[in-house]
Amino acid sequence: METTRELIYDTVRKLVLTDTRYHDGVTAMVIAT
Repeated sequence: METTRELIYDTVRKLVLTDTRYHDGVTAMVIAT
């Protein structure tokens, strides 16, 4: 089932967003787009 994979990606995404360095990188990408 894809539900497990989606949960893992969701958790990883949250962990990445909590890291300030990754958060700044994501913000820069969003602004650039």
